[in-house]
Amino acid sequence: MVVGKLLKAYPRNKFYLASKFPGYDLSNMPKVKEIFEEQLRKCQVDYFDFYLFHNVCEMNVNQYLDPQYGIYDYLMEQKNNGRIRHLGFSAHGDIACM
Repeated sequence: MVVGKLLKAYPRNKFYLASKFPGYDLSNMPKVKEIFEEQLRKCQVDYFDFYLFHNVCEMNVNQYLDPQYGIYDYLMEQKNNGRIRHLGFSAHGDIACM
């Protein structure tokens, strides 16, 4: 919430804001919508300039792509709705995983 308060002092088009989906904790996988909405609320913004699938590695790549969690589909929907400008990933896995 501190970040949101600080950012309110600036016009939204004057800064870039990035956040990540915390997939390093597998218990977060079914909570993509809840986590994303909470991140926006805490930052007090309507969109992220950059949003990442965080820490893609052998431990979580299958969960990130598993349709039962809908992470990819949900984040692509947010991108298509303008709530994510650029969607990407950070990787800590090996080349085969990426």
